Formats: sequence, structure tokens, C-alpha cells
Amino acid sequence: MRNSIALATFIVAFGFILSRFLGVIRQVVITSAFGMENAELAAFFVAFRIPDLLFQLLAGATLSSALIPVLSKTWTTEGSYSAWRLASSVLNILFFVTLVMSILCFVFTPALIPVIAPGLEDMGAKDICVRLTRIMLITPIIFCLSGITTGILNGREHFLMPAIAPCLYNLGIIAAGIFLVDRYGVESLSYGVIGGASLHLAVQIPALCRKGFRWSPNLGFNDPGVRKIFSLAGPRMIGLAATQINTLVIILFASLISVEAINVITISIMVMMLPVGIAGISLGTVFFPALVARVSAGEIAEYRSDLFLAVRATLWIASPLCLGLFLLSDGIVELIFEYGAFDSYATKTVAQVVQILALAGFSYSLVEILSRGFYALSDTKTPVFVAVLAMCVNLVLASLIIGVWGGDVESLIWVIVTSAMFEFVILAVLLHRRAKFLRPRHFAMPAMGIIFGLIALGISVSAVESLLSEMVLTLKIPSLVVIGGMIYTLVTSIFDADLRRRMPYQVFRSIPGAGKSARKS
Repeated sequence: MRNSIALATFIVAFGFILSRFLGVIRQVVITSAFGMENAELAAFFVAFRIPDLLFQLLAGATLSSALIPVLSKTWTTEGSYSAWRLASSVLNILFFVTLVMSILCFVFTPALIPVIAPGLEDMGAKDICVRLTRIMLITPIIFCLSGITTGILNGREHFLMPAIAPCLYNLGIIAAGIFLVDRYGVESLSYGVIGGASLHLAVQIPALCRKGFRWSPNLGFNDPGVRKIFSLAGPRMIGLAATQINTLVIILFASLISVEAINVITISIMVMMLPVGIAGISLGTVFFPALVARVSAGEIAEYRSDLFLAVRATLWIASPLCLGLFLLSDGIVELIFEYGAFDSYATKTVAQVVQILALAGFSYSLVEILSRGFYALSDTKTPVFVAVLAMCVNLVLASLIIGVWGGDVESLIWVIVTSAMFEFVILAVLLHRRAKFLRPRHFAMPAMGIIFGLIALGISVSAVESLLSEMVLTLKIPSLVVIGGMIYTLVTSIFDADLRRRMPYQVFRSIPGAGKSARKS
């Protein structure tokens, strides 16, 4: 049993990492074909937002917070017939709502684009953005079906095909960017998005059939399970809306600056999110089951201890990653992106923005952990409220700095950094007031270790970089990462032996059933 759980965990983790890697390759293919000053590329990045917004708000919120637990409970208490009927009802409702919203967006796309990115019209890219948006509006419908399929399979403890699906989505876009771009130009990317979404769904259908899924043409509005799923999804939908609106605000004001601003900011945020994925999302996944178990068992003191450990671990991992991104932004961007139309000027421009965004990386990572701290307490409203508040800060600052004072790309990036830090600080203050998880006396030595570790990392990377100045980037950047990481780990371990001792156990205990298996053995 324990081996099967460990294998499932490995499959999910490997799929996540491979998907992130292919996401980077996808961006490399796109930028090498079009460069940073291409108005059509900016139109594609803007066009992508509307279909993505539809999926995230309609299906994403439902899947992430409600479907799996309610479906699993129905399967256990009422049997497979009721569970499949419930899944069919949710699928049918979301399909029809997504279909209607996609049709409305298709009709009103010419009016929506000037609202989202008013600067595109001056760039002469509005018409191509409208066309690309309309092409891609089929993808929310496909992803609605695929997302429900993922939720059902995960709920039935099948993880392989859902882990492969995002990889195939990225491969679809990569293939279009390589083989179709010469013939169809930027439209090839939209076809790649549709093809990738179709692969995302198709690869999961055989597994769904093997699980015995039986579709029924009912809507089930009066089904208590259906009502429960959509009531649980409501707060999460508001939170996702705030996140999506934040992104739209950045695109809106970037479009008022230049074509290049949209492209540079889109690529730079993707680079910055790599350490966030490693630190915040991964550790959040590891710690969340344990936090929920502590609260469910009434072990509030242990919940505080685990949450404090999660924050320390996130700071310990995110801080060197963000500092490394800050110090090596030029080399990292050049190594990843400088191919084809992505020239040295584009590298310099993106690297400067990445360097500023690196300052927000630890904030985004900690927001992932702190939000899960609230979720473990069955509080979804507070993180949503803070997300909306951060969105308002983002909107006000961007309006003042760009709309009133005529700021540039770097000014807009500082708005992103400020709103991210604001969200982190407010979440930390509110969660500490409720859970009293912060322990300043216990954090003094670990914090000192992180500070000295970062200093040692910075000095070592700067010194070694000068010695390796003639080395090719493919060897130089990995060498600097390994050397800096080893020195940072060595220094911090001297100050924080507790973290070094507890982290492996925490990772193991977070695997469902592992703790019981360990106790039985």
C-alpha cells in the first residue's frame, strides 16, 4: 500500500516538473520565432487571457476546491451510481455554462479587447487579437470536459494520465510553434493551444472509461451534492477572479506603454514563477494534508508548529532561489531564451525586469503557504478578501504610476512587487492573529542562518562567476547554481538543525497513509 502511494506521489510530482519544463520550452519556441518587439505576439498573449479567464472562473474554481472531496464522499456513502450521476451533473452544468459564456465572448470580442488592452489598437494589433481570441474560445469548452475528467480520475486514485495531460498540452503548442509558424504565422500558436487542449482531454478518456464512468444527461440542480460543490466553489471563484483581474490589470497598463512591454512582462513573470513553483506550490502541497489532519484532530498546538515549520522551510528554499535569479538573471535569460528572433537586446530587457520581479518571488511563495494555513482552518473567505484587497492596491498603483504619471515597464513591475508584498504581509498578520503560529524567539537563529547563508551565496557566486567568465553558459549557470546551493545549505544548516531534522519526516508524513504505515511497522 505504502509503495503504491509513494509511486502515485512520484508520478504527480514528476508530471508537475515535466510540465513546468515543457512550459519553458514552449516559451522559448514562441519567443525565438517572434522576438520581443512583435505586435502579433503581444496580440497572442492578450488573446490567451480571455479563454483562460473563462476556464479558471467556471471550471477551475469548482475542481480545485469542491469536486474531488464531494465526489469521493458520495462514492463512499451512496455508491458508484450516485457518484457517476453527480459527476455527470457537474460536467453537464459546467459544459453548458462554459458554452454559453464562450459564445457571448465570441460575439463581444471586438468590444472586450479594447477594455483589456486598449493600447493594441494604436499598435495596429487589435484585429489580429480579436481573431486569435475567437479561435481559442473553443479551448475553455475542451478544458471544462478535461478538467472534470482530471477531477474524477484523481478522485478514483488514478494519477498517471492527469499527470501526462498538461505535458501534452505544452507539446501541442510547441509542435505548432515549430512546424506551423512558417505557414500560419502567429495563428499557428492558437491552433497549437486548441490541439494541446484536445490532447489534454483525449489522453484521459481511455482511463475514464476503464474506471467505469457512465454519463447521464441530467443537470441535477436539486441534488444536494451538486449544490454542495457549487457552494464550496463560490469563495474560490472570487479569489481566482481577483488573481485573473490582477493579470488583466497588468496587461491593460502594459498595452498603454508599448508592444514590447506586454511581451517582456509576460515572459518575465513566467521566469519569476519558476522558483515560486519549486518553493511555494511544492511545499504547500507537501504541508497542506498535515495541516488539515492537525486541525481535524484538534491538535492546534501541532498545527501551529507545522505551519511555522512550513513558513521557515519556504523562506529557506525561496530566498536563495530568488537571490540566485537576481544575481544571474542575465545568464539565465540568455541561456533559456536567446535563440532566433530573441536577440541580445531582448535578453537584456527581460533580464532587467526579472531582476526586479525576483524580489517578489518569496512573497508569492509565502502567499501559497499562508493561504493553505487558512484553508486548513476551513476559512476560504480571508484569503479571498486579501486577494481582492491586493488586486485593488495593484489597480490603484498602476492607475497612478502608468495612467497619471506615465511610468515605464520597470515602474509597472514595481507595482507587481509592491502588491505581492502587501498580500503576503496582510495574510501573515491575519493568520498570526488567529493561529499565533509565529515564534520570534524560535526564529532568531534560523533567520540569522538564512541571512548569513544568502551573504555567503552572494559572495561565492560573484567570486566564482568571475573565475568562470570564459566558460560556456550551459556549464557556467548550472555550476554556479550547484556551488551557491551547497554553500547556502552548509551555512544555514549550522544555524537551523531543527529544519534539517524535521523536513524529511514532514515530506513523508504528508503522503496520505504513510504516517499510519510507519506506525504499524
